[in-house]
Amino acid sequence: MKASLWLLLATLATAAAQAPAYPADWATAPKTPASTFINIKTSTQCRRVTVNGFKQGGIEKFQGIPFAKPLLGPNRFKRPEMAEYGASIDATKTPKSCMQASAADVDEDCLTLTVIAPAGSAGSKARLPVMVWIYGGGFIEGSQVYYNNAGLVPYSAVSDQPVILVTINYRVGIWGFGYGKEIAAAGAGNLGLRDQILALQWVQKHIRKFGGCKKKVTVFGQSAGAISIANLLLNPQQKLFRAAIMQSGSASTAPIGPTGTTFQASYDALVAAAGCNGTAASLECLGKLDQNALLKAQNAMKSQFQYSLGFTFAPSIDGDLIPSSPAELLRAGKVSKVPFITGATKDEGTAFIPQSSLLSTPGAAQIALGLLYPAPPAATIADGIFQRWPADPTQGAPFGTGTETFGLPAAFKQLAAAITDIAFNSRRRWFIRNSNIAGNAKTWTYLFNATGPCEEPQLGSTHSDDLQYTFGEAWAKGASEGYTPDQITLSTQLMDYWINFAYHADPNGDCLPEWPEHSFPANKNSLSIIPGALSVIQDDFREDKIDWMNDSAVAKGLWMRDESVTAELRRLSA
Repeated sequence: MKASLWLLLATLATAAAQAPAYPADWATAPKTPASTFINIKTSTQCRRVTVNGFKQGGIEKFQGIPFAKPLLGPNRFKRPEMAEYGASIDATKTPKSCMQASAADVDEDCLTLTVIAPAGSAGSKARLPVMVWIYGGGFIEGSQVYYNNAGLVPYSAVSDQPVILVTINYRVGIWGFGYGKEIAAAGAGNLGLRDQILALQWVQKHIRKFGGCKKKVTVFGQSAGAISIANLLLNPQQKLFRAAIMQSGSASTAPIGPTGTTFQASYDALVAAAGCNGTAASLECLGKLDQNALLKAQNAMKSQFQYSLGFTFAPSIDGDLIPSSPAELLRAGKVSKVPFITGATKDEGTAFIPQSSLLSTPGAAQIALGLLYPAPPAATIADGIFQRWPADPTQGAPFGTGTETFGLPAAFKQLAAAITDIAFNSRRRWFIRNSNIAGNAKTWTYLFNATGPCEEPQLGSTHSDDLQYTFGEAWAKGASEGYTPDQITLSTQLMDYWINFAYHADPNGDCLPEWPEHSFPANKNSLSIIPGALSVIQDDFREDKIDWMNDSAVAKGLWMRDESVTAELRRLSA
């Protein structure tokens, strides 16, 4: 009798944990009209604007809704302003991407967002949690269009915990994250961050009409998107979201410096490529160019060897939106106390290191490291890096692969390990620990260790490998695309964690392994994410190396590229 009871309970538990199947027919279902409206208030009236989208299967989609006025030509380097609307908005067409080399359909008139919701949400009083996605792409590429057909919302709908997904565009490259004294003088730094803020303000104003709750907004992003979110969190007064998820990025993952005194050389190179050198007002000259001519000039600058790997476009210290270095803001406790999740993949750095035999050339590792920053690291820092991350394959990335070099020079695994820890783990660890010290106890961290069906062994679990799981690609495509049962289950588990976080500002829930909070210095709890083997570990791997990297002068020497740090760096020579 007891055995039968335990068998019954085990069966029920298995059934409860069984993830729902992907509703494949939704993707092929006919599209039918769907609409809602938003209210636009002016000084004299409040009028209704109809938003026309479509329903397909169990999903409603309103895509390409402008949230900012077009910023074209001479206005391309201006701060965004809220869009103005006529009587209706056509939200049925695939939106364009912002200007970049890697997307096909690009335009300067790109500041739009897409709302994806379970069918019946728009116009209802559902008040669902809202997840706003900020894409990655190194601040030079990326688009909402890559995520608008993801499995996250369908999964939320069929698993009876529906959410609304909002994907946004923001300006990248010289349009959104320029550096140089001309950019600083025009107040044109961090325009891409300002685009993100305006989109979040639009969500606060209008998401209710799509069935969302403005008080339950979770912002999440990967890589450049995560870096952006971390910088937004460094404003303790922000009221645009109640929770945040940062995947593979923190406030200084991209080197940061003052807008006017960092990466001047790359700005000058772009100006020269555009034919605007020798003009009294180079930024004005860039504003007069055709958008494609400016993109061509940007591509020409990035093709130059010295600018090929580095973050020549990124958030900068403008004295306004980012008033000081992230390290100084964190040290002063100037960070929002909202709950957040932050994590990284096991082998982040392998995606950024050239797989070239040239790495075997003497001094090549030092040159490659220098290309990642606005100026090569001081010799004392570079020496310290290569002492701690040596050309020993057993210590390299992908980690745990022993003496295997995959037919590549030893410097590949060496540099990949260094970048994994320098750019990702050290910055993530610095952010969460200092947030804990500042009084935010509602924080979680993870280490992701999974690949997809088509991964190359020399990459390991690399940058962006997590996206196919958190957006439900592994769940939706399943075994037909080569995903194993454990990988498919992992996708549903991660979506459950993320959706729970959107609902409760806590990732934990039924049928999931417990994910305890990280609360430094009391504990360093982290979730080890491996298909079929989720477990709690301590976030203390390679602690001595990462502690050295987080030394204030070392960190400043890498991430704060300004003349003012030179004197402080001298102490490292002692």
